[in-house]
Amino acid sequence: MGDPAQVQHEWMTGFVSLKHLEMNFVNLSSIGPQWIEILNKHPFLSKLYLANYSLFGSIPTPRFLNFTSLVVITLSANNFNSKFPEWLVNVSRLVYVDISYNTLYGRLPLGFGELPNLEYLDLYGNGNIRGNVFQLLRKSWRKIKFSI
Repeated sequence: MGDPAQVQHEWMTGFVSLKHLEMNFVNLSSIGPQWIEILNKHPFLSKLYLANYSLFGSIPTPRFLNFTSLVVITLSANNFNSKFPEWLVNVSRLVYVDISYNTLYGRLPLGFGELPNLEYLDLYGNGNIRGNVFQLLRKSWRKIKFSI
């Protein structure tokens, strides 16, 4: 049968036109870091809600970035303990990012200042995220709700 975590979540790859996935409070800790690769196979996914999910470790970097339609991503209140996921700056359609209440650290990439549609960025409750807010906000953000 193969890896139990992979078999358990193979059903998700069958939804080739998946646009909205909301699985808050669902325990998928058994899937490990493969969750990013499974979800990255859905190019039409525009809204991804994985809050209070019992995901842990680092936020993995996809081997190739296929989140071409992603507008909303919520990864709040998990157990991530890692550097800030820099690949998010390459998801150009992002409007809403909530990765609050984790233990993220490191520098907030300046590329966030280049995201033309970003309106909401919630980093509240993280350990040690650094960045120059002036450099981030001086670019194209006309309106943004910023929570740290």
